[in-house]
Amino acid sequence: SSDSKVISIAGNDPLERLIKMLIVKRVDAILEDHAVFSYTANRIGFTDYRYAGDDKSDPVDNKLYIAFSPATRSNEYAKLLSKGISNLRKSGELSRILAKYGLKDWK
Repeated sequence: SSDSKVISIAGNDPLERLIKMLIVKRVDAILEDHAVFSYTANRIGFTDYRYAGDDKSDPVDNKLYIAFSPATRSNEYAKLLSKGISNLRKSGELSRILAKYGLKDWK
């Protein structure tokens, strides 16, 4: 409804759409990971924003989990992902990829 204090959107490019809503003042703030927001805002040329802060937790404590459906070959996929990340790390490619987004290796 128009008097909602919090909105949630889904679909294609939700963060980009939220940033566009911020630009035209349809929303006042966006709750998002700082690196993800910065990357997306930069990609669409939006720089007129103020970073309001974060929860002060150590990024190492902010775990991201990847889940695989048990209806698929989940064990195989998990091993492929782990091996791929390990290979990227050993070759230095992981650091190059993360640097593009202003991130550092989590290990």
